[in-house]
Amino acid sequence: MTGQEKTVRGRRGNFDPAVFAVAAGSLFALLLLRNPVTFGRVVYERGDFAANSVITADAKHLELLVGNYSRLGFHHPGPAFFYVQAFGEWLWYDLLGAVPTPWNGQWIGLLALNSVLLGLCLAILHSWTASRRVTALCGAAGLLYFAVQPAILASAWMPDLYVAPFLLLLTAAASVAAGRVAHLPALALAAGLLVHGHVSFLLFAPVIAGAAVLASLWTGRPAWRAGRLAVLGAAGVLALFALPIVLNLLLHWPGEFARYFGYGGAHVAPPAGDVLHYVLRYYASWTPLGALAAAAFFGGAALLVRRLPAGPPRRFLAAGVCAAVLATILFVGYVARAVDDLRFTYVGQFSRAVPLLLLLVVVAASASAPGARVPGWLGSLSAAGLRHLTRFSRRAAPVAAGPPASPAEVAGGGSSAGTTDPPPSSEAAELASSSGVAGLSGVAASAGALSGVAELSSSSGVAELSGGLASSGVVGLSGGPVAVGASSGVAGLSVGSVSVSGVAGAAGRVGSGPTADGGRLPVWLASDGRRLPVWFAAAVVIGALGVGSRAPALHTMPEHVPDMPAVMAALHAYTGGRTAVLDVQQDTWPALTALVVHGDRMGPRVCARDPWWEFMLTDEYICTPDDIAVGRPVRLVKTAPEGATVIAPVDESVLTAG
Repeated sequence: MTGQEKTVRGRRGNFDPAVFAVAAGSLFALLLLRNPVTFGRVVYERGDFAANSVITADAKHLELLVGNYSRLGFHHPGPAFFYVQAFGEWLWYDLLGAVPTPWNGQWIGLLALNSVLLGLCLAILHSWTASRRVTALCGAAGLLYFAVQPAILASAWMPDLYVAPFLLLLTAAASVAAGRVAHLPALALAAGLLVHGHVSFLLFAPVIAGAAVLASLWTGRPAWRAGRLAVLGAAGVLALFALPIVLNLLLHWPGEFARYFGYGGAHVAPPAGDVLHYVLRYYASWTPLGALAAAAFFGGAALLVRRLPAGPPRRFLAAGVCAAVLATILFVGYVARAVDDLRFTYVGQFSRAVPLLLLLVVVAASASAPGARVPGWLGSLSAAGLRHLTRFSRRAAPVAAGPPASPAEVAGGGSSAGTTDPPPSSEAAELASSSGVAGLSGVAASAGALSGVAELSSSSGVAELSGGLASSGVVGLSGGPVAVGASSGVAGLSVGSVSVSGVAGAAGRVGSGPTADGGRLPVWLASDGRRLPVWFAAAVVIGALGVGSRAPALHTMPEHVPDMPAVMAALHAYTGGRTAVLDVQQDTWPALTALVVHGDRMGPRVCARDPWWEFMLTDEYICTPDDIAVGRPVRLVKTAPEGATVIAPVDESVLTAG
């Protein structure tokens, strides 16, 4: 280990719990503030969400051994996501009673999972850059990235849930490949979640993780002898994820794996141009622009990393670029060989993690480059503004810590007035919006123009970002509450109703430096000419939070059937409390899953007569001979035929007497 590596490791260790806690907590708080319907709206789920609730009920009883259904007629390998949903339902609905319906609790569990996974990504990155300010800039860049994407972070739809663990897979793989064996458990966690989530990750996870392990063994074998606890921890994580898969194989041989071998192999390979268009659409919807964005991200990341001096940051960031290249090669092969219909863009949704990783590499490399600084015009303008803000606060209020920021202040004054993008109800209504990362060209260009916004070491004291991101989970500077307001995507500090005395107090306690007019500027606002001042990192984070607090992409309205209690009451009256034996038209399946779930919660019991629906409903909701003998037949159709007895409209379908 070099002297530089010993110094850096002494400053940050392999994992900084404070960085993880602040990153994960801030994102979780932002998602809850951005989606107040998690606590305030009754949600009667339908479609995919209701189908997932069916197996989440099994997970609550520790009986679930498989994952969500596939339209190809099988279940994906594992139930990990549904145990997370089951825990959320148990905690928030059953135990605390803080949410109005079980699905709201499931949703909060998934928001927490996304926050934890992205917090781990930033903690891993921080362990290599040794600067909380660099980490903060990367976190802000990531938040802005998600703000211009389709609704991903706030979504409970399975294709969206793969983005965060895939980013963690790539980040942890880069770290392990660069020699950090201590991050093997994080790599195992990401790989396990992905394999449980979708059969396609039986390709991606072993290849990417295996390549990282081989690279680490090739270049740093002694680290493996010193990292035995991490190896054992990773083995334990993998064993936990393997347990339900192995049990399902033993109890229901050959389980689902017999169906996996034919996955994607029964279709004609698409033309190369169609494959290219499919891959690039996750950078921009227009193929030429997507190609330009992809070239800019890969080329910019590689160039900036090459300019870094030798050392841990360069080694990790270079491994990150290699992980992105490997993931892209695998994705191209997957699209060419396994995606049976290129109209289904949701299948490749997870690949949005690749440009995000490259964006983080660009920002981290720019902010870690030696000798770089904030452009003079930006530094002068920002310093002047903050100097006047400090003077104003000293006149307006005494130095005081003040109360923590309230949720309303952090959110920018309440709920969003923007439009919302509900997740699709079926695979036919996939993510039509593929705005990609082209909208972030300004972010990437700014990072490159800073030419390495100097390495943000931790020498500035108070405004180190563990203090910059306040205990409220969002942002405050060592005391005073900070309100984030946003208009047209521009964020700023609100001075009117929000005290800034905490900011002034922090400045006064730290010390001061000279200003252009002979006054004194707080040290935490000043730059030493070599390092980026803390105010710049804080301003970027506050701005990103301001944008996030208004971004439609961080807000979603769950699909549900608001009149479901009335539907179930009408069905109960028709059946007299007996089982409703459903004959189902195939295109009414979103209403079918809703009827099954809410029949289980409200009554009466609803089952499907045709066993073909078992892949979606499980065998528990396929009618038994006793159900058929004593139940009442009911039809679920798109349009009621003439003369039929209508029991109730449900969702976009109609229940009629059988």
